[in-house]
Amino acid sequence: MSAGYDDFLAQVRDRGGYADLEHAEQVLTSALTVLASRLGPNTAAALARQLPAFLTEALESRSPEEPEQFCAQEFCRRMAELNETDLKTARWDAEAVLTCLADTQTRGLTAQILHELPPDYAPLFGRRGMI
Repeated sequence: MSAGYDDFLAQVRDRGGYADLEHAEQVLTSALTVLASRLGPNTAAALARQLPAFLTEALESRSPEEPEQFCAQEFCRRMAELNETDLKTARWDAEAVLTCLADTQTRGLTAQILHELPPDYAPLFGRRGMI
């Protein structure tokens, strides 16, 4: 693992209040998998270029087809399914990961991601005033 990956994973662990890095990694992987299915190919590729190499697999392996269209509630439901947890926990997990993403990416990339998503995603990225 690279230092960038370790640092990012520690941020997710701290923001989510997870007991260990393994739990943070599981949540991070599931969030990126769901996010990849929701983003267009250019935005997914731009995000992959800015993440540590270990985090890019889900974004780079997304289908080249058009992104799926689903709301933030469905995003959380999919995370709950992947992590075998309830919806409230999944929302907490999504906010932990996506807020860390927004805080560590360029402002332009975060704006590009949010532009592709419906307004109900803004709070998941720690952008509560945007909805």
